[in-house]
Amino acid sequence: MKEVKPAEFRLESYQIKEFSLTDPASEFNVLDLRFDPSGIFREKNSAFRLKLEFSAYASKEETEQEDDFEVEEVRVISAVLFADFKFAREGGMSVDEIPEIFYSNSLGIIFPYLRAFVSTLTLQANVKMMLLPTLNLTNLNDKLKGNTKVVKSE
Repeated sequence: MKEVKPAEFRLESYQIKEFSLTDPASEFNVLDLRFDPSGIFREKNSAFRLKLEFSAYASKEETEQEDDFEVEEVRVISAVLFADFKFAREGGMSVDEIPEIFYSNSLGIIFPYLRAFVSTLTLQANVKMMLLPTLNLTNLNDKLKGNTKVVKSE
């Protein structure tokens, strides 16, 4: 029987710092989700603060106007979520030692919290409930990695 190994990192806390909701008119039914992840990695204590900026835009079906497609869209949700992760390695580590799987897993860990928050809030606000779909966010790995700033050990 194989030994169970502890995870290389863990979620310590998360907080939705900013949130706004606009109830779109009922004819707006197409939802476009946009994500902008970034992070700060502190080498001294092996801590990673993830920032996920999220927006959802509602639009009507595309309509053809003079050989051009014109789409009217309204931002219905705007949120900024912070999540603090801690790596198991004691004594610090460099950004190069962050396992590649962290970038996709960190987003996959926090997205359900945002998804549940949006669903609960829209339900409680007595507007059309928004149920964000389950998403595979692995296409954001490189963006998160590229938008990560490093605070060097002293």
